[in-house]
Amino acid sequence: MATSNHNNEVAQIRESMQRIRCELQTDVEQVRESASQLTSWQYYVRKYPWACVGAATALGALVVPKRKHVVNQIDADSLRNMISNLKLTPKSQQEEVDDAEKSGFMKGMVTFVTGLALKAATNHVMNNYITPGFSSGRTYPSSSPVPHSPAEASATAASHRMGNDTI
Repeated sequence: MATSNHNNEVAQIRESMQRIRCELQTDVEQVRESASQLTSWQYYVRKYPWACVGAATALGALVVPKRKHVVNQIDADSLRNMISNLKLTPKSQQEEVDDAEKSGFMKGMVTFVTGLALKAATNHVMNNYITPGFSSGRTYPSSSPVPHSPAEASATAASHRMGNDTI
């Protein structure tokens, strides 16, 4: 009997050890998964979105340098010295009018040339890159003319339905 009890105990211990090994394997896998989840920043953003927004804001406030507010104190003597060193000469009224006319002319020319360039670029894109029937959803073969009016478009569509390739 002692031998049978001893054999039962050994069998129970082996069975218990086998169960522990199986549980240990699953426990290790669970720990590995939870550790990788806890080290993932996406996990925290999904679970605590507002806390992450606050942390990002606080980090941004710490990283961005503060503006230095410097107020220069200038006394009257140094202000007089600076003004005397400037050597300002007043312009005549005619010179001011001439300068205004020149700058107005140049602004007008720049505006005109910019408008021409934008119109040319738009025409180039429309003619070369956008397909002719884009707005109606219909594409036309390259051999057929592109309709320029709704009447021409309906006539072209009717001729294509009838099997004709020309209008």
